[in-house]
Amino acid sequence: MIIPRYNIHMSSYCCDTLCKQITTLGFKGFNCISIGKHVFKGFDTWLSQQKETEKQWSRIFYPAYEHGLIDYYCFSLKTPT
Repeated sequence: MIIPRYNIHMSSYCCDTLCKQITTLGFKGFNCISIGKHVFKGFDTWLSQQKETEKQWSRIFYPAYEHGLIDYYCFSLKTPT
């Protein structure tokens, strides 16, 4: 199994950090919604059906999500006026 390099394949940003940074730029109406429960299980199921991906590191995303290590988010905001 190949282990991904965190500094290349993942981000340490969280919703609170991003919200603070966006707000300082004048954006408003910032909204952060976790959609990991709709992403990782399906992605892992699809990967399990692909013969060439059965031993790739991308199969670690669902277990990492289940253990609260990662998530997937959808962001929305309004541009400054």
